[in-house]
Amino acid sequence: PVFQTILSGSEVWNSVGLLGEANVLATLQRQVPGTRDVYFSHGGCGFYHAVVQIEQQRAGWSKQAGMATFSAFPPLKMVTVVDEDVDIRNSSDVEWAMATRLNANTGIVTIENSFGHGLNPTFPDYLGTKVGFDCCRPYPHTTEYDRANYKPVDIGDYSIQVPEIEQPRAKSLPLKERIAADIRMAVAHATRPSLKERIRHDVSASHRHSGGPSLKDRIRLDVRHTQHHAGIQASQEQTRLTEAANDQARPKARIGLVRG
Repeated sequence: PVFQTILSGSEVWNSVGLLGEANVLATLQRQVPGTRDVYFSHGGCGFYHAVVQIEQQRAGWSKQAGMATFSAFPPLKMVTVVDEDVDIRNSSDVEWAMATRLNANTGIVTIENSFGHGLNPTFPDYLGTKVGFDCCRPYPHTTEYDRANYKPVDIGDYSIQVPEIEQPRAKSLPLKERIAADIRMAVAHATRPSLKERIRHDVSASHRHSGGPSLKDRIRLDVRHTQHHAGIQASQEQTRLTEAANDQARPKARIGLVRG
């Protein structure tokens, strides 16, 4: 079977997002001077999140760009406005701007009960809350919000010398001495006692050093000790029961007062 389509890749972005970007960019460039570019992110389903790049020339233009973006494309739910030095098609760069330039007190704008896209579950009956993020530097710009850049370095301007390190040579014995050492090691392993003999030797040495009774004798002593203690406990219990019975058999004396 052959499947033919004119919408390859990210279908929603190709059919909706691409045209939406062009429409929003044209509208913003007429309404907000300094607008550079617009991108509908793929993570925003192709047409729910717009990232706007702007070069601010007056204070407040970044928020104006966000509001104009919502007006130009109603299905949008989120708009993020960044400076001209941020790559709007790089999600890490956009996140960097949000983490370092967004003022959470003044840079987040929410619009409740706004018309949106009905297929978005957060817009039941086409009504929901939209949010805009002003991730631009305050105007006028200050150096505190600039990126940390490094001075460019041309390797060709430097002469790099790599010192030669002499590798240490391993000292080896002559062949005759190595053969003699191997023979001595083989003879030592061949004359070594077997595992059974080594175990018997260790057991005998343990008995000699301990000097105590054998295992059989120790078990017999433990049994006798246990039986002795059990007999003592039984005798004590019998004595207690006998005394209790005698106490119950004794007559109880009654003491009373006689009124005179």
